[in-house]
Amino acid sequence: MSGTLQTDELGYVLEILAEDELPASRHYRHVAYAQREQPLTPLRVVLDVDRDEIDTFFRKKLFRFEAAASPGLGEQSECLDHSVHLPLLFVKVSDNAGTFTATVQCYKISRRTKRHAFITRHLMKLIGTPGSPYTRKVRIVLAEKRIDYDFINDAPASAMTQVPKYNPLGKVPVLIIDDETTVFDSRVIVEYLDLASPVAKLIPEDTRPRVQVRRWEALADGCTDAVVAIVGEKRRPAAQQSMDWIARQQAKVDRALQAMSDGLGARSWCSGEFFNLSDIAVGCGLGFLERRLPELKWRSTYPNLARLADKLARRKSFKDTVPPAP
Repeated sequence: MSGTLQTDELGYVLEILAEDELPASRHYRHVAYAQREQPLTPLRVVLDVDRDEIDTFFRKKLFRFEAAASPGLGEQSECLDHSVHLPLLFVKVSDNAGTFTATVQCYKISRRTKRHAFITRHLMKLIGTPGSPYTRKVRIVLAEKRIDYDFINDAPASAMTQVPKYNPLGKVPVLIIDDETTVFDSRVIVEYLDLASPVAKLIPEDTRPRVQVRRWEALADGCTDAVVAIVGEKRRPAAQQSMDWIARQQAKVDRALQAMSDGLGARSWCSGEFFNLSDIAVGCGLGFLERRLPELKWRSTYPNLARLADKLARRKSFKDTVPPAP
């Protein structure tokens, strides 16, 4: 029945429209008719729908012709044919993080009004700091997957910080999705984002390559953790600093760099034949290392890592997230 909401295994919320409500696209402005005249929903209209985008998305699995009697959503290859105005049952699609509303959320258009159907954008919020390598990793993933979001700069060390309100651990980054659910820890956030959008998949689906990518991410994040520990210790008064602690963390950094260099070898990318999350994690880690411990001359020791870092730095997602000078 119309108005019914269902959620699939990835958390996409599907609202079933009545049989006389059809999505329209910019290529077929005259074919999406309803039985009665009714205005477009007065929401934040930002751009009109590209028919090809709807076609591609609906053909995946988020559409069925009948009123979805089963909890699963069957695949349909002919879900949005060129006539568009067949009396079929359509669904209005959004996900609970607002990810797909920027490309596929369709609104009704009435009979005899030759206007576009429009979509709205419900942005997620990302809480973090520009200098955090973990926040940067999430921002790069968002950029690579073309997901819009609002960035909230909130340093956990600030006396006025609101971070503990959203993450009991008081750490950034934190992602707030549109129902105010919070997702924290950068590894959890990037996995959520990769599942939420089919654009530019960054984590393989097959088990072995997936584990390899996540292993690279763990290695890069662990190296970054050690750099953070060294920087934090060096900020303490000289008399209170532990040289043994710094040496242990430095050993972690040295071993991680050697492992990353050995694993990369002469290949173009860290894991597999294409750019993915492993490269993002390594690029963020190397960038943070270079800014925070410039005295460590890792580029000359590991030239293959230096080449990878330089190549990543030329990507727009990396350029747009360069942290401010420390």
